[in-house]
Amino acid sequence: MKILVIEDNFEFALGLRHILTEHQVDICCTLQQAENENLKSYDIFIVDLNLPDGNGLDIIQYIREFTGHPILIISGCNEESTIIEGYRKGIDDYIVKPILPNILQEKINAIGRNRGLQNTSIVFQGTYCLDVEKRTINDLPLTGTETAILRSLFLSDSNYISYECLTRNLSREFPVSSLSSRMTELKKKISEIGLCITGRKNTGYSLERVNNESS
Repeated sequence: MKILVIEDNFEFALGLRHILTEHQVDICCTLQQAENENLKSYDIFIVDLNLPDGNGLDIIQYIREFTGHPILIISGCNEESTIIEGYRKGIDDYIVKPILPNILQEKINAIGRNRGLQNTSIVFQGTYCLDVEKRTINDLPLTGTETAILRSLFLSDSNYISYECLTRNLSREFPVSSLSSRMTELKKKISEIGLCITGRKNTGYSLERVNNESS
């Protein structure tokens, strides 16, 4: 999904991008920057209240003039009147800082599912189609763990993804040896359709197309 974060603390916004690594996360640090964006192109908005050029509640009202897509407030303010005002202006959830990364991920995923915003198919380099719901890649059957690994790699778009980010997106924890074994099995399986996983635990992983051209 495509998410717009409106947050004046750039380091905190980068932290949100890291937590939501499987989504495209754009950042605006002021109301004016947000107003200059094509708001209709975003699936979800995450808004702070204390911005350098105004109140986040103002941009929420502005967003609602263009789209009914979900809006979350993440703020250090826990005053009941402010939270109520946010809901009255049309927000979908209010999260008080500090945030819990795993809870935020699940909230975003749940909102996406409930609003029908999540696409179960992801395309890589225009050739490879990963169907998350059917657990297949180009009709090749996958296990649940293999599907989760490939989903993270597809969304990284050939960029290296850290071992920590990769494992965070799995449905359950695996010992390092067990995950390494599953990665080996997955590498062998996708080699049949011309894909390979490069890298290792301490450098991160990337998905690449196999070059079959003879030298």
